[in-house]
Amino acid sequence: MRRGVTLRRATWGVATVVFAAIALVAVSRTVTAYLVPLLRHAPAPYGWDGLLLALGWFLVATLLLVLAWRGANHPRARGAVLPLVIVLGAVAIRLAVAALLDGAIYGETRIVRDQALGVLAGDCCFSHRPMGYPIVLAGAFRLLGVTPAAIELLNVALAAATAWLTWDIGRIAWSRRVGALAATAYAVMPSQALFALVPLTEPMFALVVALIVRLAIALGQYVRATAAALLLPVVLLPFLGGHRLGAAAARAAGVLAVFLVLMAPVIGYNLRAHQALSVSTSAYGGWSLYVGANRQSGGQWNAADAARLASFPGDDWWQRSEYAGSLAFDRIMEDPAGSARLLTRKFWTMWADETYAASYALGGSAVTQGVQVGWLGSQLLWAPLVLLAAIGMARERRHPRPAALLIGMSVTLTALVHLALEVHSRYHSYLVPLLCVLAAAGASSAVRWWAARRAGRVAAEGTAPGA
Repeated sequence: MRRGVTLRRATWGVATVVFAAIALVAVSRTVTAYLVPLLRHAPAPYGWDGLLLALGWFLVATLLLVLAWRGANHPRARGAVLPLVIVLGAVAIRLAVAALLDGAIYGETRIVRDQALGVLAGDCCFSHRPMGYPIVLAGAFRLLGVTPAAIELLNVALAAATAWLTWDIGRIAWSRRVGALAATAYAVMPSQALFALVPLTEPMFALVVALIVRLAIALGQYVRATAAALLLPVVLLPFLGGHRLGAAAARAAGVLAVFLVLMAPVIGYNLRAHQALSVSTSAYGGWSLYVGANRQSGGQWNAADAARLASFPGDDWWQRSEYAGSLAFDRIMEDPAGSARLLTRKFWTMWADETYAASYALGGSAVTQGVQVGWLGSQLLWAPLVLLAAIGMARERRHPRPAALLIGMSVTLTALVHLALEVHSRYHSYLVPLLCVLAAAGASSAVRWWAARRAGRVAAEGTAPGA
């Protein structure tokens, strides 16, 4: 029991430090890159109409969050009424965005769409990239036609399920109020709404990561190759929950067994195609390490490394990627001090910025006024979200809930994985629903603290001499 308490406190401590660092870089980025330039140069580069749109979204989002707070315990909002209203709100927001805009198809969005078209033509069910989302998208194309509407309606349906799960996690682990705030925050996040426009894996993987909290991790590996890293929090959770060592080990073994059974098709495919005992659904693991060690690109995708990959020895992408991975350590050792500094840059890239969805959905490869408005609106909600999430994690100090520990471990492991692998700000997108849960818990805790402090002042004034 004492070992479990020590491990639980250590896990909470590490997660709290990570969340504090995320909040620091996000707030710093928001202030230095957006608020200060806005005060100096308003309304450029957004224009008055764009500026009003971004600030209007922020104010409406705040109003909806206040309504969710007040309505969470209203007698008419009992049962499924409240979450249903919030889910419908999330759907309405995304449908409104889709009615006004069509997402840009270029780069990775074109690759994913072409994978789905390949499935329609009979190419199934494994490839050098994860096929989970393209297979589902192919189904949407077959039902609705190869149109933007098929992409948008699929992503809206995935968002609706994610909103419900976000509510459910907050409600079960904390309270109805936390659940309502969390689901509403997810509904109004501009980055999550804009991702409804484009064929990318993030909307589906956000749903899968929420399901991971409900102990359904193996499904995620078919959508994103990094999902296996999130198995560790689920395996560790029984040891953190106060169970006896034998019982905790049995539960962890059960999780591993289910994972391996569900991943059996992937393992079989990799043995046949690559003679490798692996659960990876991507052929690019080694290449991702190679790119992640590139100091000049900040560990991000770059055309030079892409060209090198194509020229590396090997008969297929898996072999060329394996060769690239073997060179990653040499890159690190070329300049160990520079490689150490690169970790800070990669953490900043991963967590400081929330503008990825606006770039993918609105801009393609161009930076337009509309893209910049999307950047501003996204960042204005991202900074307070992660700040409140850090508060929510910090407030778990005395008796961390299993859900908080699971979210904390998931975020921490994702951060650590991308200190090694190639990095991009959108690689944290699928964690936003879980961050919304912790942010809602942080907001609820802050309001309770303020109310208690105010009540204490009133009581002190009432007992003062002459009162």
